[in-house]
Parts: sequence; C-alpha cells; structure tokens
Amino acid sequence: MLVQRQKLLANLPDGGIDSPQLEATRRNDVAIVKLLLQARDIDVNYPSHEPPLCIAAEKGYEAIVKLLLNTRDIDVDNLDGIGDTPLLVASMFGYAGIVRRLLRTSKVDADPNDGCGDTAFSWAVKYGHVDVIKLLLRQDGIDFNWWVDGRTALGWAVHVNNEELFFTLLDFGRIDIESRDCRWGLSRYTASSLIDALEHGNTKIFQTLLTLPGVDFNRTDDDDGRTALMHAVQAGQHDIVKQLLGTGKVDIGARDDNGRSAMDTAQEQGNSEITLLLLKYRQN
Repeated sequence: MLVQRQKLLANLPDGGIDSPQLEATRRNDVAIVKLLLQARDIDVNYPSHEPPLCIAAEKGYEAIVKLLLNTRDIDVDNLDGIGDTPLLVASMFGYAGIVRRLLRTSKVDADPNDGCGDTAFSWAVKYGHVDVIKLLLRQDGIDFNWWVDGRTALGWAVHVNNEELFFTLLDFGRIDIESRDCRWGLSRYTASSLIDALEHGNTKIFQTLLTLPGVDFNRTDDDDGRTALMHAVQAGQHDIVKQLLGTGKVDIGARDDNGRSAMDTAQEQGNSEITLLLLKYRQN
C-alpha cells in the first residue's frame, strides 16, 4: 500500500502541471526526492519540458543528480525543452561535480550539440569553466577543435584574455590555435590570435604564440584587413614589431583593405625607429 501511494504521489500532476517529483527537485528537497524515488516503476524520466535530471543539472543540485543517476532507468541524455542535455547544461553553468558524475556513468554523450552550434565543451570554454574543461579533455569522441564563435578553443582563450584557460588548453596539445573557415549565419570569421593578444596587451600569451606551430602570422582581421604587424606598427609598438620581424614569418609587403602596408604607416607617422626596422628586415 505504501509503495503504491509513493508511486501515485511521485507521478501525480500537481495542479495539472507538474508532479511532486519535479517540485521536490526544483526545491532541492533531497529527502523528498529520495522518498519518491523509492516508488516502484516511477518514471524518473518524467515526460516534461523540464525532466528532473535536467532541472538538477541546471540548478547545480549535485545530491539530487546523484540520486537520479543511481536509478535503474535514468536517461542521462534526456533533453530539456530547448534540446539541451544535462551534461550540456552542467557544463554551461560550470558544475564540475555534476559533470564528473555524468561522465562516470559511461552512458552519457560527451559531445552533445545544442542545435545552435554549441557543445558541452564549447560552452565550458566560452564561460571559462576550467575545472569542467579538464574533465572533458579526458574524454574520447569530443571534437576539441569545434569552433567557438568563429574561433578554436585556444583562439577563444586568447580573445577573452584568459591565461589559465589558454595554458590549460595549450598543455593538452591537441587543439589548433587558428580557427577553421567558419561561418556564423551568412558571415565568415577570420579571427587572428596574434591580433587578439596584441589588443589585450598580454605579453605572456603573445610571446607564447610566437613559438607555436600553426600560428598564421599574416592572418588579417575582419575590420580592415590588417595583419598583426600592421597593428603593431600603427600602435608604435617598437618591441612588438621587432619580435614579429624576428620570427621571419611576417609578410612586410602585405597591404590592408585600403592598400596600405606596414611601411606606409610607419612613414606616415614619422616613426623612424620602426621604419629602420622594416627597411633592415626587407633588405635581409
């Protein structure tokens, strides 16, 4: 009789909308959720726009996630009303403990796509959740070079000037620095990590980029077609210009969308030091 009552209460719609199971999950009432889950044949994947596991994952209710994952028939990839899985949601909000529990089931899709171009990994990268990223980096079957708003994960770390994220991803060693030929809607992105680092003035990241294979030293930005060298010359950054030239990989004759080269800019500004650097490089 008690079991039947628990089953009835667990799945009975409350006011024609939700069940006590959903309400208890929303309130993070661990004791009630535990009691309700004891009901035989309870539908732990309650058909709703907000399945219990998705609710708990979004709210960061790790104790309830643990209870739900210990039930026999739980669908670890159950979708919420907008098509996100519990792993995707937990990664987005940075709940490393929940992400760890989901991954430990060995049943979860570690690389879910939300239908708008983002994955659990890309969301974690966007919001800088390094603890979550470290967990995902251990998983097989994830495309770690999936673009993040037109950049790779490493490129995004440079773009947002996040050193911890940048060096975590760099140490992983399997992520490209420059983005692929990406689209966002009808637009193309040609994000330059060097230019991003220059704009942030992050010397540590910039100097690291100079040593990395795969960095495109002549990649232009989308605004006016300028390279990193052109940006440095425009800003009068003598030491940066010298470092870029020292790589031997910059195209000194490259021109922006207005047909101006780095040399043109240096001469127009009357910057004799940078002009001499450029002349010396061109002669060599």
